[in-house]
Amino acid sequence: MSELDAFSTLPAPLADALRKHGFSELTPVQQAVLAPDLVGKDLRISSRTGSGKTVALGLVVGPLLIDRPTQPNAPASLCARPRVLLVAPTRELAAQIGRELEWLYAELKVGVCVVTGGTSVSGERRQLTRGPVVVVGTPGRIMDHLRRGSLDLAGLTLIVLDEADEMLRMGFLE
Repeated sequence: MSELDAFSTLPAPLADALRKHGFSELTPVQQAVLAPDLVGKDLRISSRTGSGKTVALGLVVGPLLIDRPTQPNAPASLCARPRVLLVAPTRELAAQIGRELEWLYAELKVGVCVVTGGTSVSGERRQLTRGPVVVVGTPGRIMDHLRRGSLDLAGLTLIVLDEADEMLRMGFLE
């Protein structure tokens, strides 16, 4: 598949980000999630490690962030109201997802905030007051921010559970 064909169905900012990051084609899982008949549907993505699942996820979420309503000069809030929440079982995985989404969404000017145990709650709270559109975190830390009032999920348009089976095995049913 040529580069032109590989990225022809993607919004320009996402295609540009992929090119800048050295992509010349999409992996099979990335191609699969972009099938036109899957748009707007719940997905269960299963693929081996290193297959490009995180970028595939970003490609599914990205178009939802492009035409988001903006509030110019909106005052900073003490509570983040993200549009997308990604939940991961470990801080390492959450950090990896956050890094991937930051470069993928850089041209969209979409704030991505990672919240995990083992990091500064007050530092995360400061990041949350900047109004990230995407929050990536571990279940326990997300719950901490909900209890503290620094995170409000009422405006979510999408939630992603990465490695949901692992979270259940770890006891995060609630």
